[in-house]
Amino acid sequence: MIREALLVSLTMSMVILGFIGLSLVFPNKVSPKIRYRIWTVVMLGLLIPIRPTIGGGIISLDPFLPEEPIGEILPIIPINPSPSPVQTLPGTTPSFSWETALFWVWVLGTAGTLAYHAVQYIRFQRSVKRWSEPEDDLQALEIFNQVKMDLGIKQNIDLVVCSFVSGCMLSGFLRPIILLPEKNFTDEELELIFIHELTHFRRRDLWVKLLSMIAVAIHWFNPLAYVMGGFLQAEGEASCDLEVIERKGPGEKYFYAEVIIGMIGHKTPGLSAMTTHFYGGKRGIKRRLESLMESTPAKSAFSHGILVLVFAATMLSGNLFAASSSRPPLPIDEQIGSDLALEAVGGGQVVEIQRMDGNIYHIHVTHNGDLYHVNVDVKNQQVLALSINRETEDGPLPTNEGENSINPGAVSEITREQAANIALASFDGTLILVDADMEMNRRVWYVAIQRGGMVYEVYVDMISGEIIYWESYED
Repeated sequence: MIREALLVSLTMSMVILGFIGLSLVFPNKVSPKIRYRIWTVVMLGLLIPIRPTIGGGIISLDPFLPEEPIGEILPIIPINPSPSPVQTLPGTTPSFSWETALFWVWVLGTAGTLAYHAVQYIRFQRSVKRWSEPEDDLQALEIFNQVKMDLGIKQNIDLVVCSFVSGCMLSGFLRPIILLPEKNFTDEELELIFIHELTHFRRRDLWVKLLSMIAVAIHWFNPLAYVMGGFLQAEGEASCDLEVIERKGPGEKYFYAEVIIGMIGHKTPGLSAMTTHFYGGKRGIKRRLESLMESTPAKSAFSHGILVLVFAATMLSGNLFAASSSRPPLPIDEQIGSDLALEAVGGGQVVEIQRMDGNIYHIHVTHNGDLYHVNVDVKNQQVLALSINRETEDGPLPTNEGENSINPGAVSEITREQAANIALASFDGTLILVDADMEMNRRVWYVAIQRGGMVYEVYVDMISGEIIYWESYED
């Protein structure tokens, strides 16, 4: 997951920088409406991780992305039947994964950013409820309803006067309201203000701002995500200004600019990002006035050409960088099983996945030159058994391949009593049975131990004394 977030941030950062560069080379050549659509495409590009890819990418990121988990691997990792599925043997240290650590840092950063905006929005809504009153001026209400009718808006929208806001704004996702400051407006000013805010409502700009906030939260570590959010808000206001002038005519341009300037005042305390801002700060006002007063209108063909270019760059951005995580995804059950197996082993690479029965999978994992066999229950997300074929400097440990039967009287270095003690050291309980057996082409002692309501079947190598396999079931 963290790899996908990093790749999307990197690729979309290139798109953001590219569009900013185009804007500097061709200033005022793209209309505010198209600029708003372009930043919306960029925002969606940060939200949606799926990209069509062709080939292996231009730049490989594998050396820069987190490595596989590393750590000391024991021959066997006992599994406690309690809710915690994986537990190491006493005296061992769980393996540390940089990728897991970065994942949780990213999750905490995302959750913290979302929580901050959620609290800010709730506080703002409470303040609005406390300090606002319904607009009771009949003339203002008549103008408001007329503008709604002209824009084809039938949904109920409350119009209130709020004492602590310094500018007009739209707020509320399920119960939208337009807030007016305690200021005397002329009928002409109110009409322009209502067209602006109701255009925001008609375009569902509040929902775009919500998606933008989520995109910034997901990519909280990337400064260019905040740049995207700022441009998206500014261009949303500028494109609404343009729609006001298109509806009222170019003759209203200078008067409308005076209305915007008249909103300059103190910043509204505790203002939520989930509102529209008729006054978005001095910098935003300056940018809006520049767009509003632009004498040469942007060419439609050029604007749409830039929009298509940015859209294509966003869709094809997955071909810029390549990483091993770009392999086709596994089916969900196999992915869960692979993750459980890798966590139990402590890292490595899955080389084979076999479905045994129902939700049980047998998974082969290679790590540090050893081959691990892991049985997992993907439904309950539990590791059922784990064994190892350990490699030595001279190759694999010797096995008894070709033997068709077990000779209990054969000479072994591990006695029945020693095998029982080895098994009991890892699985403390009541000894039930010790018998000679054959497992994975190796002569072993089969040891059955009862603990609580579980029976543990442990296989101890007769030559090395190594626990090569175990499994458990309810008594």
